[in-house]
Amino acid sequence: MAKKEAVDGFVAGGWKSEGLEQWRESVVESSVEAWVKGPGAMWLARKGK
Repeated sequence: MAKKEAVDGFVAGGWKSEGLEQWRESVVESSVEAWVKGPGAMWLARKGK
């Protein structure tokens, strides 16, 4: 039963999960950018040839 209450609370606080989603996306984007600028740059250069 406690699990259902936790789920209901999470759904009720949907705006919080939206913020979490945006945060997760920004973390993914920044890590992708870091990869592209670092080791990914060499990998992409080799793959592009």
